Amino acid sequence: MICYRHLLIMISITLILYADTAHALGAREASISTNGKQKTNIYGTLKTVHGKDPIEVDNITINGMVRDIKVYEMPEDAAGNKADSLDSAELATIKFDLKQISCLVVSPSRRRWTLKRKGYTRRRDYLEVKITNKNNKETSYLMDAETKIAGDRIVDASLVPEEVSLSGLEVLDIQGSCERTETGKCAVEPKINKRRRCGAGKSAEAQPATQPSAAQ
Repeated sequence: MICYRHLLIMISITLILYADTAHALGAREASISTNGKQKTNIYGTLKTVHGKDPIEVDNITINGMVRDIKVYEMPEDAAGNKADSLDSAELATIKFDLKQISCLVVSPSRRRWTLKRKGYTRRRDYLEVKITNKNNKETSYLMDAETKIAGDRIVDASLVPEEVSLSGLEVLDIQGSCERTETGKCAVEPKINKRRRCGAGKSAEAQPATQPSAAQ
């Protein structure tokens, strides 16, 4: 009888852990397809601080995500604030989707802001980024300097994994998106314009999108 009761308890715990894990994976990014790529394919170009020209990239993600990417609002007295005087609790958290934006540019000043985050003992460095939405409205935010921007570099019709931290990024130009079919490919082949300059006016394919909204 005791063994039977213990067995029931173990089964219940296993089911709870399975449900929690499934929920967590679904919440992180429900758009992961069976071939390991995002169902929503974001494409465009990125330019690093060491690169002379932008490179064409497919399957763009930020920290492995295409949705709910977190940044902080810029402090109102940004010009006068000391870099070590900020607490993330004092700043509004903003989340955006890559489909909402056309351009992400790291501020040329490269000024580092050190934020204390709730629940963490180590302070982290943040950089100012200027994000342009599909309506060509530009807004400045703070983003973790260790944020990973990844994608597949297009080289002679082949895809080569590429990753750069925000501290090494200069410009991320989002030129479009498409939804993958069951085969893992987009119905329409992405067209990337390497000569386009991020933030230099509205793209012909640009569709209206909302401004990134404050997280609840």
